[in-house]
Amino acid sequence: MNKQQEYQKSYKAAHKEEAKINRKKYYSINKEKEKKNNKIWYDNHPGYFHERWLKYYHKNKSWLLEYWREQHKKTRKQDSEKEKERLYEDYNFRMAKYLRNSVRLAFQLYCKKKIIRKSRKYHLNYEGIIFHLLKTKPKDYDFNPRKYEIDHIKPLCSFDFNIEGEMKKAFLPCNHQWLSCKQNFIKARNDRKKSKWQD
Repeated sequence: MNKQQEYQKSYKAAHKEEAKINRKKYYSINKEKEKKNNKIWYDNHPGYFHERWLKYYHKNKSWLLEYWREQHKKTRKQDSEKEKERLYEDYNFRMAKYLRNSVRLAFQLYCKKKIIRKSRKYHLNYEGIIFHLLKTKPKDYDFNPRKYEIDHIKPLCSFDFNIEGEMKKAFLPCNHQWLSCKQNFIKARNDRKKSKWQD
């Protein structure tokens, strides 16, 4: 390292906050120009950040795994508490969860034992739903059933189960479709954003 580089390094260290403020000012004045330059740079260096992340991951693997594990435990506990509270307070949310699970279990029961479950209390057309799902089943479902989930095309959060007839509409056979777990996760997140059930 030559004298000029040493001076630049020491100057940066001594004027860290000042440099930060100057960078922010420059960026706010030249925002569009910087965005264009950044895009050009990213396009010319497609794997740069991925490679940096991989290096960082392999260097700090054990710490990162432990940190993610702890975060996962915290969020699961928080989500579980929120869900319990909501199941107790929100009739629509409680019924949607219960009936969604009952459709999944009815389909699994038919696939395993060819038995069609009866819906005595809510009068859902399990038979119609099951045969609709069998007709539209993805080709690789039998080899990898965990890849797919049953989705409601018009989401359950858009119905009000306090209104008579809404439950039957929500569980019409034609309102069911197969989606991959990833697709269903993205759709559910978008549905919740638009939902009247949103907290």
